[in-house]
Amino acid sequence: MQVFPIASSSDGNCTVVRSNGTSIMIDCGVSLRTITDVFGRDHLRSIAALLVTHEHSDHVKGIPVLARRLPDLPVYVHEKSFRARKALFSGANRKKFDSAELLEIGSFQVSPFPTHHDAQSSHGFSIYDTHSGKKLCYIPDTGHVCSVIKGHATEADILFIECDYDEKMLADYPHYPDELKSRISGPHGHLSNRDALDLVEEIGINRFQKVVLTHLSPRTNSPDVLMRSILKRFGSQHCFEIAGRTGVNTTNRLAL
Repeated sequence: MQVFPIASSSDGNCTVVRSNGTSIMIDCGVSLRTITDVFGRDHLRSIAALLVTHEHSDHVKGIPVLARRLPDLPVYVHEKSFRARKALFSGANRKKFDSAELLEIGSFQVSPFPTHHDAQSSHGFSIYDTHSGKKLCYIPDTGHVCSVIKGHATEADILFIECDYDEKMLADYPHYPDELKSRISGPHGHLSNRDALDLVEEIGINRFQKVVLTHLSPRTNSPDVLMRSILKRFGSQHCFEIAGRTGVNTTNRLAL
C-alpha cells in the first residue's frame, strides 16, 4: 500500500491510496495540475474511484475538472452531500454510499464511518488492502472523536488524522471573530493538535506503523508548532509525518 498526501490543509485536500496497480482518491479539493504534479499524469488512469468525505469546497472544488478528464470515474458521495452541491457533481459519474456499506474497489475494501463536522454529511474511511494486508484509517474533518471513530483508528496500521489548529494560535489569531473560533473548536468543527495526539496516545503509539497528521490550517497552525507538541509528548518523532499544505515531493510518499 502506497499513500500519496497530495495536498492537505484548510485550503485544499486530496490524497491517493495505491496498491497492486489500483488507486483510490480521497477528496479532490485542489486543481488537476496540483494532482498531476505530485501524483504524475501517467498515473491518473490508475484511479479507480474518488471518495468524497463531505461537500465543503476545500474537499470538492476540483471535482468538475477531474470529472471532465475522467468522465467514467466513479465518484462516491453521500446523498446529503450531493444534494448540498448538486451543480458541482452534475458532470460526475456519481455513486451513493452509506455508513453501513462495504465498498469493494480493486484490492481495497472500504468501510465509511460518520464524523462530526458542520457539513450536511461527513465521513471518514477505513481502507483495507487485501493485497498487502494493511489498513488505513482516514479521519478527516471532525469536531470530536467518538467511540466509532476510535474503534476504526484502533484497527489501523496507518492513521491519517486532522490537526487543524493549535489552541493558542487559534485563540490569538486576530482575524477570526469569536463566533468562528467557537465553531472551529466546537464539537462539530475540527480537531486540535492536542485532540489528535490524545487519540494516538490513548490507542498507543506502537500500534501504528505510520501516523500522518493532516489538514493543518495555514493561519492557526504550523508544522513547527505541531512537531514541538509531538516531541514534548512522545520524546521523538517516532512514526509521525506531517502532510504538506500545497503538495508533497516523492520523499514524503508513505509505503507499507
